[in-house]
Amino acid sequence: AESSGLVFLKRRIFCLLILMLSALLSFTEVFEGLDNMLYSKAFVLKEKLFKKNKTSPIVQIEISDAAIQNLPEGISVHANLAQMFSVLNLYGTQIFFPSFIAESSSSLQRQKMLGAIQSGTNCLLPAAAVPKKIVPLLKEKESPSSEKSIEKYLWYPKVLNGKKLESIEQLVLPSEDFCRFAKSLGIVAGKDDYDSDGVLRKISVFYSYKDAFIPSFAFAAATEVLQIQKESILLDCGNVLSFKCLNGQEYKIPVDSKGRIYIPYSSAMNFTKLNFEYFASSLSDTGIESTIESMLKDKTVFITDSTFCKIRGSENFVLTPQNAALAENKIQLLVLNAFLTNSFMKQYPFWATILTLLTLVLAVYFASFCKNSILFIILSLLTGAVFFCFEFFMFALKDYVPCFASAITIISVCLITEILFRIFNLKKENYE
Repeated sequence: AESSGLVFLKRRIFCLLILMLSALLSFTEVFEGLDNMLYSKAFVLKEKLFKKNKTSPIVQIEISDAAIQNLPEGISVHANLAQMFSVLNLYGTQIFFPSFIAESSSSLQRQKMLGAIQSGTNCLLPAAAVPKKIVPLLKEKESPSSEKSIEKYLWYPKVLNGKKLESIEQLVLPSEDFCRFAKSLGIVAGKDDYDSDGVLRKISVFYSYKDAFIPSFAFAAATEVLQIQKESILLDCGNVLSFKCLNGQEYKIPVDSKGRIYIPYSSAMNFTKLNFEYFASSLSDTGIESTIESMLKDKTVFITDSTFCKIRGSENFVLTPQNAALAENKIQLLVLNAFLTNSFMKQYPFWATILTLLTLVLAVYFASFCKNSILFIILSLLTGAVFFCFEFFMFALKDYVPCFASAITIISVCLITEILFRIFNLKKENYE
């Protein structure tokens, strides 16, 4: 029979191998579902415990049912839209308009909007990706004019490790006359941006289209505001998105293997709100006119639409980690704000992840040397609690993305294997 010392040594080696294997699995997508669920729970707790009011450099104009009802009698929503575009253009404001609501306007109002856009307004419009399963069923493919419009807005950044980028085969565009005068186009959200549980935690920076790329709406907007030098853009999937601005400022933003960035959701984000209905009244009310002027001069304007009229399928709800529903264009508003304030979620460097997991593995491994099973379980759980607290506070205070699933796996594997060994040895001793 084997000596008790040799049996003990074999147990320790087996335990260490199992722990190392479970730690290595954390670098795969095996625990992605568990990590996503725990991330959402941590996000809700963070919002409750560490809610901080933040201000944004963006002025938000929301087109809502209430705003439409408050319009002066005889003023339609499209007439007010045309007036809004004219006023925004007057103050040289950059406009980001992720909605197709203007598409249903009358010919006269459409011409007024187009006139304002053509006069120099920096207007960015949305494009929506057609789901791949729908593309083969479409009777009409992209027309030559649509293809020409798309070609004008294609980007050619340097992309590394981009095999997992979402590929788009066909787009739904604003009408040709709007595309003709828009500064740029951007994708609102893609199918692959959503996690398996339907929650939108990350969003792509670029989507591949044929031999080129189309930016996300938020990044296209940020490029205009920050004056990003397109030739400096590097998307290294699984590492960082990096670029330089005209003023010399450099950005390095962590991205996952699919070229996605974490959306910095925050219920405490304060956007300066400008009432949509003010624009119709500005023609006759000098007080409102001066209010609009003071709020808009040299500002970035982001127009959101919460009427959800589903025009051309552009307006959709998304599920957030806080278990709430938001409009897609409001997600873009949050991401644009993160670009302007450089306030994205951070990810641990590879070496820090390795060191943290190794420390956790060794701590649990040495806890297994305790002959007292109760003490072993207490030490293992205490190690896990310390790790969880560290991860949560780095997430809440420093915005580092937590990695809870690996800790659960490592501790669970150690507990289960060690307890099974002890039960087996106890039975063996009783038998002998």
